[in-house]
Amino acid sequence: MVERINEGLTNPADIEYVSKNCLEKDLLIMKSVKGITGDGGIFAPVSIWSRKRKVIIPAFSPKILNSFMDIFSRRCADLVDKLKDLSGTGTFDISPIINNFTLASIAETSLGIRNLGGMNDVVVSDFLESVEKVFKLASNRTFSIIRKKRNELKHVDLDAYENQTVFGQDDKVDSFLDHLILLSQRQNGFTDTELREEITTFILAATDTTAIAICNTLLLLGKYPKIQEKVHEELVRVFENANEKLFKDILNDLKYLDMVLKESLRLYPPVPMITRKVTEEIKLPSSGYTIPVQTGLVISIWGAHRDPNYWGPDADCFKPERFKAGSKTGLFIPFSTGPRNCIGYQYAMLTAKSVIASVLHQFKVVAEEEDGPIPKIECKFSLMLKAKHGYPIKLELR
Repeated sequence: MVERINEGLTNPADIEYVSKNCLEKDLLIMKSVKGITGDGGIFAPVSIWSRKRKVIIPAFSPKILNSFMDIFSRRCADLVDKLKDLSGTGTFDISPIINNFTLASIAETSLGIRNLGGMNDVVVSDFLESVEKVFKLASNRTFSIIRKKRNELKHVDLDAYENQTVFGQDDKVDSFLDHLILLSQRQNGFTDTELREEITTFILAATDTTAIAICNTLLLLGKYPKIQEKVHEELVRVFENANEKLFKDILNDLKYLDMVLKESLRLYPPVPMITRKVTEEIKLPSSGYTIPVQTGLVISIWGAHRDPNYWGPDADCFKPERFKAGSKTGLFIPFSTGPRNCIGYQYAMLTAKSVIASVLHQFKVVAEEEDGPIPKIECKFSLMLKAKHGYPIKLELR
């Protein structure tokens, strides 16, 4: 049967219904990526995904994510030091620097090492292509790391591990790989190949999406200096009153920055669409239209985020206040929705907030100011949605 592609769905009821009932992914667009990741959770067929998801979910628990905050804090401090050399030097594209940061941070938190085969030095125009090359070169080393980790964790008491309430920097269990090895031991443990698939998928999926979210937000704040000043005022207030607070607690207090980041993700979702395959005939709730078996469906995150029927007549405007607590919004799904939503969304948000807060606390971001509330950022689609002309900004030390 010839596979049919329907128009992108934007109606919230349709999107939520399809996301809940059509779990098989249509991989027409993702086939090249799947060649790198294999049956990693994002791209795996349902029969494989459902087993893996049960094991992976606990690895993204708040206590494990909190254990990475020292890494985020240290990495952000290093990033700020690098950016100081560029402040006052004129306009530059910040995206390669942010890409390097996210890749290095994710490599450390996922594999537990600070440098994986020179990943810190990856600076190329087509970042996804460079990541693919890095993964191919690093594949054998990744297997070596997995075997080493398995050996190191042989004597860990599983009962004590599962009952731990806090994970910290001094623990032997210090990376996603460690946690996946232990968490899977009681559920027909992952093979070395499956572990490589999951770690590779996580690094690939998180690196570019997080970097794009950070760059879009910094560019928008450069274009809207009044909004940037409100963020800075919050940062000054929160950091001055931080005392002995941990970095994660400081991030939790940055409510306006959270609104800004969400509005950036709404207007410019790094992944602007997702696909699903209809395995049993369905009817769309909004129209009653029947979708036959084997139809490939495209869910338009971009369209759902900008639909004036649900976001109001100012749907195309950059307006962080729309995410103020208690406000009614349209369907917000930058990390997808339903059972197959992005399992690492909290990790991505923590990373993005860490970087943006660290940068704006030290620098004023300057970009070409907009003359109205609707940002004019020309985008291109290449697996991810990126600014066509990069992310040109200036930095001024505060």
